[in-house]
Amino acid sequence: MSAESEELNNTFKALFFGPFWAITNKKVIHYNLEGNSHTIHQLILKIIKDFPKLDEYFFEEDNIADNTSIIINSEDIRGGLGLDTIISPDDRITFFKAAGGG
Repeated sequence: MSAESEELNNTFKALFFGPFWAITNKKVIHYNLEGNSHTIHQLILKIIKDFPKLDEYFFEEDNIADNTSIIINSEDIRGGLGLDTIISPDDRITFFKAAGGG
């Protein structure tokens, strides 16, 4: 496998909505992660490195913020392994804040 193919296999597509979109100013950003196994936590840390203000939207203490939704292939990560959820380049990874009100 060529180095270019390997890099493409480590590229993850992140989709942003609501305040995530407002801060990034983009609906979609592609991120390259090094290594062979990747978690959603690794991707989030890379996103925060580029957009430090998003830290407060992603985390409350060491947990995912209550009103932040992280959806991978139509599944909320809270229903599984949370931040330890393994991701692959083919996954649809979406970040948004839950709307409040009544």
